Amino acid sequence: MTTLDPDRYKVGEKTINTDLEALKILSEDSTCATFVIANEDHTLGNSLKWVLNKDPRVEFCGYSVPHPSDKLINLRVQVKQDEGETAVSVLKDALRNLMRLCDFMSEQVEKNSTEFRQANGLEIPPFHVDPIQEAMDKQEDAGENEEDDEEDDEVIDDEMKVADAE
Repeated sequence: MTTLDPDRYKVGEKTINTDLEALKILSEDSTCATFVIANEDHTLGNSLKWVLNKDPRVEFCGYSVPHPSDKLINLRVQVKQDEGETAVSVLKDALRNLMRLCDFMSEQVEKNSTEFRQANGLEIPPFHVDPIQEAMDKQEDAGENEEDDEEDDEVIDDEMKVADAE
């Protein structure tokens, strides 16, 4: 029998199970599947269950946390057979919808807190910068720079041709 090290998943104050896949499908057929989502708890489980149960294509959805010390959830999704959808596609849609809902809530909190601070003469702190948006902005800037670099390369090539001709 092996002894489990309680700190084996510790990263700062959070525990991360590096032994598990982020998402694993335990059982699947065309209309139902059981998903194991690693390093998550009731926060995501209950939120996903709520979003999935609002979807008219879903016949049943539930989740469980197998043990309080396990950092994973089991999510069961069963879709209506007459809908022609798979449980995997419905879960993907639910995850997208949950992300949109969270983004909307963040925007509303940011907007309303800024309005409140302005109305009451309070300092407005800079809000958290979205790392994904920041990376996309950098890529766009890099793309513009690449175009500039291509123009520079063309000018250099033209100058080299002129120099070779002389």
